[in-house]
Amino acid sequence: MRLRLRLPPPLRPPPDRTKPLFCIRAYSFSSSSSAAAAASDDDAALRRSLSLLLSPAPFDAALCRETLSRVCPRRLERLLLDLGSSLHPEPALRFFSFATDHCGFVFTPRAYALILHSLFRSNLASAARLLLLRILDARAAVPLFLDDPDHWFSEIIHALADTVPSSDSPAFDLLVHLCCTQLRGRGSP
Repeated sequence: MRLRLRLPPPLRPPPDRTKPLFCIRAYSFSSSSSAAAAASDDDAALRRSLSLLLSPAPFDAALCRETLSRVCPRRLERLLLDLGSSLHPEPALRFFSFATDHCGFVFTPRAYALILHSLFRSNLASAARLLLLRILDARAAVPLFLDDPDHWFSEIIHALADTVPSSDSPAFDLLVHLCCTQLRGRGSP
């Protein structure tokens, strides 16, 4: 059985990579241990929700919206890192597509890197190639939550390196290939 993954076409104009994106959340500080326990319970609840959303089970759009309303891109990145190699590529792509297209959520380069590695682990190199090409090509309009938009390419490289499951990942070979063949002359990197 051959799996066919389809990434949605870009729906937005290319992002303005000169403007930083910010995640603003209000935090209350308390000296009691109950605040720490509540945060821990919230993380556990978010992990359960993400595990369900990223499983092969039917997709729950309401749960996705509710989960995304409780996290900023960096917090979601940390939760995805906790899930690690249990990330299934098809549900992850479905989740990312819905989150960006219907909820306007912006993911970090590390979050995308986790999906790329998941695609490679599942022998879905062509889907990984397409996703990486869209992330690297400014015209493809994949929104990224960046620390420094002036150094977006190096942030993507660091994200791939920080999340690589082994020193032998094909992600870097693909990155070099795409930069030398597909993106040459476009001013992307």
